[in-house]
Amino acid sequence: MAANDPQTDEALMEGVVARDAEALRGLFERHAPLMLGLGRRILRQTSDAEDVLNEVFWEVWSKPDRYDSSRGSARSYLLLIMRSRSLDRLRARKSRPDLDATPVNTQAHADGGETPMAAAQHAESRAIVRAAVGDLDDDQRAAIELSFFEGLSHSEIADRLEAPLGTIKGRLRSGLIKLSHSLRKKGDATL
Repeated sequence: MAANDPQTDEALMEGVVARDAEALRGLFERHAPLMLGLGRRILRQTSDAEDVLNEVFWEVWSKPDRYDSSRGSARSYLLLIMRSRSLDRLRARKSRPDLDATPVNTQAHADGGETPMAAAQHAESRAIVRAAVGDLDDDQRAAIELSFFEGLSHSEIADRLEAPLGTIKGRLRSGLIKLSHSLRKKGDATL
């Protein structure tokens, strides 16, 4: 599947439900670099992030009926699973330390073997996300980063930021709503 394939993510998910391996390949080619980046950011180990990425796509293939387009985009669904499985792996690792762990070498994986078009698309996506995160106030940004990238629970975030639990929940909710609106607006502006 070409990087500039006009087939939508939702059409590809329908293909996965119909057991079309090419549709799964299309989703992988389109979203794996972003998902792997998220996994690396959470796990701080490329090998673990790659393992989780494979597990996520195996889960999507073996349980395609879990995707519900009315609840969000295919991209959001894939990123949510990647985040959840990465946090599960991180928690498991914390309960039993890995003495042979090697840190992520971001320079060695900077190009990831992507085509120039795919690299440009990912760079544009990252810029849009950075700009949207930049629109958040500092309190919202801190709460969202602790939740999504460090995997802290709401009560752990409240302890870390020395704020009431209800305040943290409010910051997360309002921050995610603002982020969603900002991403939608910034994404539409690039079309």
